[in-house]
Amino acid sequence: TDAASLVEYCKYPPLGTRSWGPYVALPQSGLTAAEYLRAANYETIVLAMIETRTALDAIDEILAVDGIDGVFVGPSDLSIALSAGQGIGPNSEPVLVALDLVVRMARAAGKYTGVFAETGDWARMAAGVGFDLIAVGNDSSLLMLAAHQELEIARRL
Repeated sequence: TDAASLVEYCKYPPLGTRSWGPYVALPQSGLTAAEYLRAANYETIVLAMIETRTALDAIDEILAVDGIDGVFVGPSDLSIALSAGQGIGPNSEPVLVALDLVVRMARAAGKYTGVFAETGDWARMAAGVGFDLIAVGNDSSLLMLAAHQELEIARRL
């Protein structure tokens, strides 16, 4: 399955087939290469993306895969899939129902839940639904927002 392949690609042997290359993580970890290799399989969290109807329908199977620590929802992508490409609606009823389902299923499996939130308000709503990990915005949108705010301050002079 795709979920089993994900685990295989994220974990080093003997749990997976990931190749060596922790060039960012290794210096930040404070560990030697040998220490990092011994610890990485236990410190790496594997979250399967839930962005399609197929993934949503198979969530119980995904959560049952050994090595999958949880799931991460892209609500805009999921909304496109659930609307058969008719629109983007991360606040649409089908997506909100799906978010609740994802949290309930993951909780029952003892796994983590994550979600992308475009705004702080959306993040607050996701926390209320019960998501464990919430990514608020992305680097480019947050930089653009900060730039607009600073320009507004400058224009008030």
